[in-house]
Amino acid sequence: MKTRKLICLSAAILGHLLILTLNEVWTQVVYLRPGQLVKLTVKNDWSVESHSGAFIRTSNDTFYYRENKKIFGTYVGAIEKLYVSVGEKSNLKQGIMIGGLLGGLLGALRATAGSTEHSQKDNPISDPFDDAFQNLAIALGFGVGTLTGAFLGGFIGGTSRSVEWVEVPLSSISAAEMPPPVISGETIQHKMVMTDQVPMAEKYRWSCNVSTGGIASSFLCDDIEKAMIRSGFDAPVIIKEVTPEHYYSETNYPNHNTDPLKIGMPLSVQINYALTPNVFSSLLMLHSTLATVSGHHENPEIFMSLKARSIALCPLVIFRPNSGASELGFGPGLFYNQIEQRPRGQAISRRQKITMGLVGQVALRFPQRTRLFASIGLQYRWLPKFRIGPFKVTSGETIITLDPFTSDFSHAFINAGLGYHF
Repeated sequence: MKTRKLICLSAAILGHLLILTLNEVWTQVVYLRPGQLVKLTVKNDWSVESHSGAFIRTSNDTFYYRENKKIFGTYVGAIEKLYVSVGEKSNLKQGIMIGGLLGGLLGALRATAGSTEHSQKDNPISDPFDDAFQNLAIALGFGVGTLTGAFLGGFIGGTSRSVEWVEVPLSSISAAEMPPPVISGETIQHKMVMTDQVPMAEKYRWSCNVSTGGIASSFLCDDIEKAMIRSGFDAPVIIKEVTPEHYYSETNYPNHNTDPLKIGMPLSVQINYALTPNVFSSLLMLHSTLATVSGHHENPEIFMSLKARSIALCPLVIFRPNSGASELGFGPGLFYNQIEQRPRGQAISRRQKITMGLVGQVALRFPQRTRLFASIGLQYRWLPKFRIGPFKVTSGETIITLDPFTSDFSHAFINAGLGYHF
Protein backbone atom coordinates (compact mmCIF):
# COMPACT_ATOMS: atom_id res chain seq x y z
CA MET A 1 0.00 0.00 0.00
CA LYS A 2 2.84 2.41 0.84
CA THR A 3 4.52 1.69 -2.47
CA ARG A 4 1.29 2.32 -4.38
CA LYS A 5 0.92 5.67 -2.59
CA LEU A 6 4.53 6.48 -3.52
CA ILE A 7 3.79 5.68 -7.16
CA CYS A 8 0.68 7.89 -7.15
CA LEU A 9 2.63 10.74 -5.52
CA SER A 10 5.46 10.42 -8.05
CA ALA A 11 2.97 10.37 -10.93
CA ALA A 12 1.28 13.50 -9.55
CA ILE A 13 4.64 15.29 -9.27
CA LEU A 14 5.59 14.32 -12.82
CA GLY A 15 2.19 15.44 -14.09
CA HIS A 16 2.54 18.79 -12.28
CA LEU A 17 6.00 19.35 -13.76
CA LEU A 18 4.64 18.45 -17.19
CA ILE A 19 1.85 21.02 -16.87
CA LEU A 20 4.35 23.67 -15.80
CA THR A 21 6.58 22.84 -18.75
CA LEU A 22 3.76 22.87 -21.28
CA ASN A 23 2.41 26.18 -19.96
CA GLU A 24 5.71 28.02 -19.81
CA VAL A 25 5.16 31.65 -20.87
CA TRP A 26 7.78 34.23 -21.84
CA THR A 27 7.21 37.77 -20.76
CA GLN A 28 9.62 39.57 -23.07
CA VAL A 29 8.28 42.29 -25.36
CA VAL A 30 8.18 41.45 -29.08
CA TYR A 31 7.02 43.86 -31.76
CA LEU A 32 5.03 42.65 -34.72
CA ARG A 33 6.10 42.72 -38.32
CA PRO A 34 3.87 42.07 -41.34
CA GLY A 35 3.91 38.38 -42.25
CA GLN A 36 4.67 37.06 -38.75
CA LEU A 37 2.64 34.10 -37.49
CA VAL A 38 0.34 35.16 -34.65
CA LYS A 39 -2.18 33.47 -32.38
CA LEU A 40 -4.91 35.46 -30.63
CA THR A 41 -7.77 34.83 -28.23
CA VAL A 42 -10.86 36.89 -29.00
CA LYS A 43 -13.82 37.40 -26.68
CA ASN A 44 -17.27 38.01 -28.12
CA ASP A 45 -20.75 38.17 -26.63
CA TRP A 46 -21.20 34.38 -26.45
CA SER A 47 -17.80 32.70 -26.23
CA VAL A 48 -14.03 32.97 -26.42
CA GLU A 49 -12.46 31.97 -29.74
CA SER A 50 -8.88 31.16 -30.71
CA HIS A 51 -7.45 32.12 -34.10
CA SER A 52 -4.04 31.93 -35.77
CA GLY A 53 -2.73 33.42 -38.97
CA ALA A 54 -0.27 35.80 -40.60
CA PHE A 55 -0.22 39.34 -39.23
CA ILE A 56 -0.93 42.05 -41.84
CA ARG A 57 -1.29 45.43 -40.13
CA THR A 58 -3.21 47.52 -37.61
CA SER A 59 -5.47 50.40 -38.64
CA ASN A 60 -6.97 52.65 -36.00
CA ASP A 61 -8.19 50.08 -33.44
CA THR A 62 -8.48 47.11 -35.81
CA PHE A 63 -6.06 44.17 -35.97
CA TYR A 64 -5.80 42.58 -39.43
CA TYR A 65 -4.56 39.03 -39.97
CA ARG A 66 -4.91 36.29 -42.55
CA GLU A 67 -6.30 32.85 -41.71
CA ASN A 68 -7.01 30.09 -44.26
CA LYS A 69 -6.66 32.40 -47.27
CA LYS A 70 -9.09 34.98 -45.83
CA ILE A 71 -8.34 38.38 -44.28
CA PHE A 72 -10.01 39.16 -40.95
CA GLY A 73 -10.19 42.37 -38.95
CA THR A 74 -10.65 42.18 -35.17
CA TYR A 75 -11.27 45.04 -32.76
CA VAL A 76 -8.19 45.43 -30.55
CA GLY A 77 -10.31 45.80 -27.42
CA ALA A 78 -11.82 42.33 -27.99
CA ILE A 79 -8.41 40.62 -27.99
CA GLU A 80 -7.70 39.00 -24.62
CA LYS A 81 -4.29 37.52 -25.41
CA LEU A 82 -1.91 37.78 -28.34
CA TYR A 83 1.06 35.54 -29.11
CA VAL A 84 3.66 35.79 -31.87
CA SER A 85 5.84 33.01 -33.24
CA VAL A 86 9.59 33.51 -32.71
CA GLY A 87 10.68 30.29 -34.40
CA GLU A 88 10.71 26.64 -33.39
CA LYS A 89 11.86 24.84 -30.27
CA SER A 90 12.73 21.28 -29.36
CA ASN A 91 10.18 19.14 -27.50
CA LEU A 92 12.89 17.40 -25.46
CA LYS A 93 11.52 18.41 -22.04
CA GLN A 94 7.96 17.42 -22.88
CA GLY A 95 9.16 14.11 -24.34
CA ILE A 96 11.14 13.25 -21.20
CA MET A 97 8.22 14.19 -18.92
CA ILE A 98 5.56 12.28 -20.85
CA GLY A 99 7.81 9.28 -21.52
CA GLY A 100 8.93 9.07 -17.91
CA LEU A 101 5.36 9.26 -16.61
CA LEU A 102 3.99 6.60 -18.97
CA GLY A 103 7.05 4.38 -18.57
CA GLY A 104 6.89 4.53 -14.77
CA LEU A 105 3.23 3.60 -14.64
CA LEU A 106 3.65 0.76 -17.15
CA GLY A 107 6.70 -0.51 -15.28
CA ALA A 108 4.82 -0.52 -11.97
CA LEU A 109 1.86 -2.35 -13.53
CA ARG A 110 4.19 -4.88 -15.12
CA ALA A 111 5.94 -5.56 -11.81
CA THR A 112 2.60 -5.93 -10.03
CA ALA A 113 1.51 -8.60 -12.49
CA GLY A 114 4.57 -10.70 -11.69
CA SER A 115 6.30 -13.07 -14.08
CA THR A 116 5.52 -16.54 -12.78
CA GLU A 117 2.53 -18.86 -12.59
CA HIS A 118 0.02 -18.31 -9.82
CA SER A 119 -2.92 -20.58 -9.16
CA GLN A 120 -5.20 -20.73 -6.15
CA LYS A 121 -8.88 -21.57 -6.02
CA ASP A 122 -9.93 -18.99 -3.44
CA ASN A 123 -7.85 -16.23 -5.06
CA PRO A 124 -7.64 -17.05 -8.78
CA ILE A 125 -4.73 -14.69 -9.52
CA SER A 126 -2.61 -14.31 -6.44
CA ASP A 127 0.76 -12.62 -6.21
CA PRO A 128 3.68 -15.08 -5.80
CA PHE A 129 5.80 -12.56 -3.90
CA ASP A 130 5.42 -11.78 -0.24
CA ASP A 131 4.72 -8.15 0.68
CA ALA A 132 8.35 -7.09 1.01
CA PHE A 133 9.46 -8.56 -2.31
CA GLN A 134 6.29 -7.35 -4.03
CA ASN A 135 6.85 -3.75 -2.91
CA LEU A 136 10.50 -3.96 -3.99
CA ALA A 137 9.48 -5.34 -7.39
CA ILE A 138 6.93 -2.54 -7.89
CA ALA A 139 9.48 0.13 -6.93
CA LEU A 140 12.10 -1.33 -9.26
CA GLY A 141 9.56 -1.65 -12.05
CA PHE A 142 8.54 1.98 -11.61
CA GLY A 143 12.17 3.15 -11.63
CA VAL A 144 13.24 1.11 -14.66
CA GLY A 145 10.06 2.04 -16.52
CA THR A 146 10.58 5.73 -15.78
CA LEU A 147 14.17 5.69 -17.08
CA THR A 148 13.24 3.69 -20.18
CA GLY A 149 10.21 5.87 -20.92
CA ALA A 150 12.18 9.07 -20.36
CA PHE A 151 14.87 7.86 -22.79
CA LEU A 152 12.36 6.96 -25.50
CA GLY A 153 10.31 10.10 -24.90
CA GLY A 154 13.43 12.26 -24.95
CA PHE A 155 14.50 10.69 -28.25
CA ILE A 156 11.11 11.36 -29.85
CA GLY A 157 10.81 14.84 -28.34
CA GLY A 158 14.39 15.78 -29.18
CA THR A 159 13.89 14.94 -32.85
CA SER A 160 10.61 16.88 -33.10
CA ARG A 161 10.04 20.61 -33.25
CA SER A 162 7.11 22.85 -32.34
CA VAL A 163 6.32 26.52 -32.75
CA GLU A 164 7.56 28.70 -29.89
CA TRP A 165 5.03 31.35 -28.90
CA VAL A 166 5.82 34.59 -27.07
CA GLU A 167 3.05 36.68 -25.54
CA VAL A 168 2.86 40.23 -26.87
CA PRO A 169 1.50 42.98 -24.57
CA LEU A 170 -1.73 44.32 -25.97
CA SER A 171 -0.38 47.85 -25.62
CA SER A 172 2.20 47.09 -28.32
CA ILE A 173 -0.50 46.74 -30.95
CA SER A 174 -2.20 50.07 -30.29
CA ALA A 175 -2.22 52.58 -33.11
CA ALA A 176 -0.35 55.11 -30.98
CA GLU A 177 2.65 52.86 -30.27
CA MET A 178 2.78 51.03 -33.62
CA PRO A 179 1.55 53.10 -36.55
CA PRO A 180 0.07 50.96 -39.32
CA PRO A 181 2.50 50.44 -42.20
CA VAL A 182 1.42 51.44 -45.66
CA ILE A 183 0.84 48.14 -47.46
CA SER A 184 -0.55 48.06 -50.94
CA GLY A 185 -2.91 45.38 -52.18
CA GLU A 186 -0.10 43.74 -54.15
CA THR A 187 2.14 43.62 -51.10
CA ILE A 188 -0.64 42.07 -49.02
CA GLN A 189 -1.22 39.47 -51.69
CA HIS A 190 2.51 38.70 -51.72
CA LYS A 191 2.49 38.21 -47.95
CA MET A 192 -0.52 35.94 -48.31
CA VAL A 193 1.34 33.68 -50.68
CA MET A 194 4.47 33.66 -48.53
CA THR A 195 2.56 32.57 -45.39
CA ASP A 196 -0.04 30.36 -47.08
CA GLN A 197 0.99 27.09 -45.47
CA VAL A 198 2.22 28.32 -42.09
CA PRO A 199 -1.13 28.46 -40.26
CA MET A 200 -2.16 25.09 -41.74
CA ALA A 201 1.09 23.45 -40.64
CA GLU A 202 0.65 24.81 -37.14
CA LYS A 203 -2.95 23.59 -36.88
CA TYR A 204 -2.30 20.10 -38.20
CA ARG A 205 1.09 19.33 -36.67
CA TRP A 206 -0.36 16.94 -34.07
CA SER A 207 -2.88 14.17 -34.65
CA CYS A 208 -4.36 11.33 -32.61
CA ASN A 209 -5.92 8.25 -34.17
CA VAL A 210 -7.93 5.47 -32.46
CA SER A 211 -8.63 2.32 -34.45
CA THR A 212 -9.86 -1.24 -34.09
CA GLY A 213 -10.26 -4.21 -36.39
CA GLY A 214 -9.24 -7.85 -36.45
CA ILE A 215 -6.21 -10.11 -36.40
CA ALA A 216 -5.48 -11.10 -40.00
CA SER A 217 -3.04 -13.91 -39.21
CA SER A 218 -1.54 -15.47 -36.13
CA PHE A 219 0.93 -18.33 -35.82
CA LEU A 220 0.23 -18.69 -32.13
CA CYS A 221 -2.90 -20.84 -32.59
CA ASP A 222 -0.91 -23.54 -34.40
CA ASP A 223 1.79 -23.49 -31.71
CA ILE A 224 -0.70 -23.96 -28.86
CA GLU A 225 -2.72 -26.62 -30.69
CA LYS A 226 0.40 -28.67 -31.49
CA ALA A 227 1.45 -28.48 -27.82
CA MET A 228 -2.03 -29.65 -26.74
CA ILE A 229 -1.89 -32.59 -29.14
CA ARG A 230 1.49 -33.64 -27.74
CA SER A 231 0.06 -33.49 -24.19
CA GLY A 232 -3.10 -35.44 -25.01
CA PHE A 233 -5.63 -32.58 -25.15
CA ASP A 234 -6.94 -33.71 -28.53
CA ALA A 235 -9.86 -36.01 -27.60
CA PRO A 236 -13.11 -35.25 -29.47
CA VAL A 237 -16.37 -34.76 -27.58
CA ILE A 238 -19.25 -36.87 -28.95
CA ILE A 239 -22.83 -36.35 -27.80
CA LYS A 240 -25.49 -38.90 -28.77
CA GLU A 241 -29.14 -38.66 -27.85
CA VAL A 242 -31.84 -41.11 -28.87
CA THR A 243 -34.69 -38.88 -29.96
CA PRO A 244 -37.03 -38.84 -32.93
CA GLU A 245 -34.45 -36.66 -34.64
CA HIS A 246 -31.56 -38.98 -33.60
CA TYR A 247 -29.45 -36.05 -32.36
CA TYR A 248 -25.68 -36.44 -32.81
CA SER A 249 -22.92 -33.93 -32.22
CA GLU A 250 -19.14 -34.13 -32.40
CA THR A 251 -16.65 -31.42 -31.44
CA ASN A 252 -13.01 -31.84 -32.33
CA TYR A 253 -10.22 -30.64 -30.06
CA PRO A 254 -8.02 -28.70 -29.92
CA ASN A 255 -9.79 -25.78 -31.58
CA HIS A 256 -9.37 -22.02 -31.55
CA ASN A 257 -11.38 -18.82 -31.85
CA THR A 258 -10.05 -15.54 -33.27
CA ASP A 259 -13.37 -13.71 -33.71
CA PRO A 260 -12.81 -10.25 -32.13
CA LEU A 261 -16.52 -9.95 -31.30
CA LYS A 262 -16.22 -13.02 -29.06
CA ILE A 263 -12.71 -12.79 -27.60
CA GLY A 264 -12.37 -8.98 -27.41
CA MET A 265 -11.82 -6.17 -29.89
CA PRO A 266 -8.19 -5.10 -30.42
CA LEU A 267 -7.40 -1.44 -29.82
CA SER A 268 -4.72 0.81 -31.30
CA VAL A 269 -3.99 4.41 -30.27
CA GLN A 270 -1.48 6.40 -32.34
CA ILE A 271 -0.19 9.92 -31.68
CA ASN A 272 1.68 11.65 -34.53
CA TYR A 273 3.80 14.79 -34.64
CA ALA A 274 4.87 16.41 -37.93
CA LEU A 275 8.64 16.88 -38.16
CA THR A 276 8.34 17.93 -41.80
CA PRO A 277 5.42 17.83 -44.27
CA ASN A 278 6.56 14.31 -45.24
CA VAL A 279 8.04 12.86 -42.01
CA PHE A 280 6.27 12.26 -38.69
CA SER A 281 7.33 10.85 -35.35
CA SER A 282 4.71 8.58 -33.83
CA LEU A 283 3.92 6.80 -30.57
CA LEU A 284 1.79 3.68 -31.06
CA MET A 285 0.01 1.94 -28.16
CA LEU A 286 -1.53 -1.48 -28.81
CA HIS A 287 -3.75 -3.97 -27.00
CA SER A 288 -4.73 -7.14 -28.86
CA THR A 289 -6.40 -10.37 -27.79
CA LEU A 290 -4.94 -12.83 -30.29
CA ALA A 291 -6.95 -16.01 -29.73
CA THR A 292 -8.51 -18.48 -27.35
CA VAL A 293 -7.51 -22.13 -27.76
CA SER A 294 -9.38 -25.04 -26.12
CA GLY A 295 -8.37 -28.65 -25.57
CA HIS A 296 -10.00 -31.78 -24.15
CA HIS A 297 -8.28 -34.63 -22.28
CA GLU A 298 -10.18 -37.92 -22.27
CA ASN A 299 -8.79 -40.01 -19.41
CA PRO A 300 -9.30 -38.41 -16.98
CA GLU A 301 -11.78 -36.12 -18.70
CA ILE A 302 -10.85 -32.48 -18.30
CA PHE A 303 -10.90 -29.35 -20.46
CA MET A 304 -8.22 -26.69 -20.86
CA SER A 305 -8.77 -23.19 -22.26
CA LEU A 306 -5.94 -20.70 -22.97
CA LYS A 307 -6.33 -17.03 -23.93
CA ALA A 308 -3.43 -15.10 -25.50
CA ARG A 309 -3.01 -11.33 -25.61
CA SER A 310 -0.31 -8.81 -26.45
CA ILE A 311 0.22 -5.21 -25.25
CA ALA A 312 2.85 -2.95 -26.82
CA LEU A 313 4.38 0.53 -26.82
CA CYS A 314 6.07 1.41 -30.13
CA PRO A 315 7.89 4.59 -31.27
CA LEU A 316 7.60 4.83 -35.07
CA VAL A 317 8.81 6.99 -37.93
CA ILE A 318 6.05 7.72 -40.48
CA PHE A 319 6.70 8.71 -44.11
CA ARG A 320 4.03 10.31 -46.31
CA PRO A 321 5.18 10.42 -49.95
CA ASN A 322 4.40 13.78 -51.56
CA SER A 323 2.48 14.77 -48.39
CA GLY A 324 -0.39 12.62 -49.65
CA ALA A 325 -2.99 10.44 -47.97
CA SER A 326 -0.86 7.26 -47.96
CA GLU A 327 1.75 6.62 -45.29
CA LEU A 328 4.42 4.07 -44.43
CA GLY A 329 5.66 3.50 -40.89
CA PHE A 330 8.35 1.45 -39.20
CA GLY A 331 9.89 1.19 -35.75
CA PRO A 332 10.71 -0.95 -32.69
CA GLY A 333 8.24 -2.04 -30.05
CA LEU A 334 8.26 -3.19 -26.42
CA PHE A 335 5.76 -6.07 -26.19
CA TYR A 336 4.15 -7.59 -23.10
CA ASN A 337 2.87 -11.05 -24.13
CA GLN A 338 0.60 -13.15 -21.94
CA ILE A 339 -1.24 -16.48 -21.99
CA GLU A 340 -3.93 -17.08 -19.37
CA GLN A 341 -5.46 -20.40 -18.40
CA ARG A 342 -9.22 -19.82 -18.27
CA PRO A 343 -11.47 -22.80 -17.42
CA ARG A 344 -15.12 -21.69 -17.28
CA GLY A 345 -14.04 -18.18 -18.30
CA GLN A 346 -12.12 -17.48 -15.05
CA ALA A 347 -8.35 -17.05 -15.10
CA ILE A 348 -6.54 -19.35 -12.66
CA SER A 349 -2.95 -18.98 -13.90
CA ARG A 350 -0.95 -16.97 -16.37
CA ARG A 351 2.44 -16.87 -18.03
CA GLN A 352 3.95 -13.73 -19.50
CA LYS A 353 7.04 -12.60 -21.34
CA ILE A 354 8.38 -9.15 -22.28
CA THR A 355 10.20 -8.98 -25.62
CA MET A 356 11.39 -6.41 -28.13
CA GLY A 357 9.86 -6.56 -31.60
CA LEU A 358 9.34 -4.60 -34.80
CA VAL A 359 6.24 -2.95 -36.26
CA GLY A 360 5.58 -1.99 -39.88
CA GLN A 361 2.43 -0.33 -41.16
CA VAL A 362 0.77 1.04 -44.30
CA ALA A 363 -2.27 3.27 -44.02
CA LEU A 364 -4.53 5.75 -45.76
CA ARG A 365 -5.89 8.90 -44.08
CA PHE A 366 -8.68 11.03 -45.51
CA PRO A 367 -9.55 13.85 -45.71
CA GLN A 368 -6.24 15.52 -44.97
CA ARG A 369 -7.14 19.17 -44.40
CA THR A 370 -9.92 18.82 -41.85
CA ARG A 371 -9.68 18.28 -38.13
CA LEU A 372 -11.63 15.02 -38.15
CA PHE A 373 -10.36 12.23 -40.42
CA ALA A 374 -10.80 8.51 -41.04
CA SER A 375 -8.10 5.90 -41.54
CA ILE A 376 -7.69 2.34 -42.75
CA GLY A 377 -4.48 0.37 -42.52
CA LEU A 378 -2.52 -2.81 -42.12
CA GLN A 379 0.12 -3.46 -39.48
CA TYR A 380 2.50 -6.35 -39.11
CA ARG A 381 3.96 -6.92 -35.68
CA TRP A 382 7.00 -9.18 -35.60
CA LEU A 383 8.22 -10.75 -32.37
CA PRO A 384 10.98 -13.32 -31.82
CA LYS A 385 9.85 -16.79 -30.80
CA PHE A 386 10.15 -17.77 -27.13
CA ARG A 387 9.20 -20.66 -24.87
CA ILE A 388 6.26 -20.34 -22.51
CA GLY A 389 4.59 -22.68 -20.03
CA PRO A 390 3.95 -25.10 -18.45
CA PHE A 391 0.18 -25.03 -17.69
CA LYS A 392 -1.41 -27.48 -15.26
CA VAL A 393 -4.94 -28.72 -14.66
CA THR A 394 -6.19 -31.13 -12.00
CA SER A 395 -8.81 -33.86 -11.97
CA GLY A 396 -9.22 -35.16 -8.46
CA GLU A 397 -5.70 -35.99 -7.35
CA THR A 398 -4.43 -36.30 -10.91
CA ILE A 399 -2.37 -33.42 -12.34
CA ILE A 400 -2.19 -33.10 -16.11
CA THR A 401 0.46 -30.81 -17.54
CA LEU A 402 0.67 -28.97 -20.83
CA ASP A 403 4.42 -28.93 -21.33
CA PRO A 404 6.33 -25.73 -22.22
CA PHE A 405 6.27 -24.96 -25.92
CA THR A 406 7.77 -22.50 -28.39
CA SER A 407 5.33 -19.69 -29.19
CA ASP A 408 5.25 -17.16 -32.03
CA PHE A 409 3.24 -14.04 -31.13
CA SER A 410 3.87 -12.36 -34.52
CA HIS A 411 0.64 -11.30 -36.20
CA ALA A 412 -0.97 -8.92 -38.71
CA PHE A 413 -3.65 -6.41 -37.78
CA ILE A 414 -6.22 -4.95 -40.20
CA ASN A 415 -7.71 -1.78 -38.75
CA ALA A 416 -10.04 1.14 -39.36
CA GLY A 417 -10.55 4.15 -37.16
CA LEU A 418 -11.08 7.84 -36.61
CA GLY A 419 -8.64 10.58 -35.77
CA TYR A 420 -8.37 14.26 -34.94
CA HIS A 421 -5.86 16.92 -36.01
CA PHE A 422 -4.82 19.54 -33.51
